[in-house]
Amino acid sequence: MATSGFAYSSPPKRQRVAAEAPPPPPPPATTGTRTDMLMALPSDILNDRILVLLPFDKLVRTSCLSRAWRRRWESVANLRIEFPASVSSSRALWRCAAPIRGFRARVATRNVYRAARWLRAMARKGVQDLSLKFSFDDLPRLPGPALFSCAELVSLRLEKCDMPAAPPGFPGFPNLERLYLVGVTLPYARAGTQLEHLILASENLAVLELSNLGTMDGAVVVDPWAIRAPNLRELSVTMPMGVDFGCRITEALPKLEDAYISFDCVFGTQEFLDAFQNISTVNKLCFMVAENLYKDTYVIMF
Repeated sequence: MATSGFAYSSPPKRQRVAAEAPPPPPPPATTGTRTDMLMALPSDILNDRILVLLPFDKLVRTSCLSRAWRRRWESVANLRIEFPASVSSSRALWRCAAPIRGFRARVATRNVYRAARWLRAMARKGVQDLSLKFSFDDLPRLPGPALFSCAELVSLRLEKCDMPAAPPGFPGFPNLERLYLVGVTLPYARAGTQLEHLILASENLAVLELSNLGTMDGAVVVDPWAIRAPNLRELSVTMPMGVDFGCRITEALPKLEDAYISFDCVFGTQEFLDAFQNISTVNKLCFMVAENLYKDTYVIMF
């Protein structure tokens, strides 16, 4: 029997599958989604393993991510903060969680008076490793008396500044293990006595560097003072020709291993001989002496 019209034939199954549109891809994760995933992490992972590793300026900027992140950075403890010379504000320091593991700053001329504010914040936060390097100029370079309130210090480095006088009854830094004073001036009477007490009171002191220290302007006679540190292992003392800040080694340092000594101002004296007798236990000794300001420097290593 004949049929009229057109015959309809369905397309092959393979063609039908190919013609079907693929499902749309999932939308990309937004910044909020990603940060919310981070916020879901336990604090001991997010704070102690991730956020604590961020540079301080970037850590503070996480407050802009979302409302949930606005104050998250304030809960991160054990930070190691490094201030470049271009940074001056101390407001963020007051909002950090305690303790602060380390604080290092290069103090530019325009920030010389702000260093005292930084120290007040660091003292409140229990800083353990403190390093301040000042620009060399004629301005007063006082870190501020709050330095002596940093009772948790384990390491202290001061460069090119005037060290303030300690308050009466200052007990020292009981946890101090490393002390570096480079180009530091002590512009007051009996400054050596303060240094001697500071070193003696630090029972755990293992590393000591004293280089090119200055005394009171116009001081001709410097009162000698002694290094008394029974647990000291590394010692570096630099008193080049014409510089005598009174440092002497009058007692044995039984645990000393490495020593770098430049005692030009007392070369050839009994004090010089006593110093070397009292460091006789060292494994490595670098001894430097210049006969005068215009002759070569001699270095002898043992």
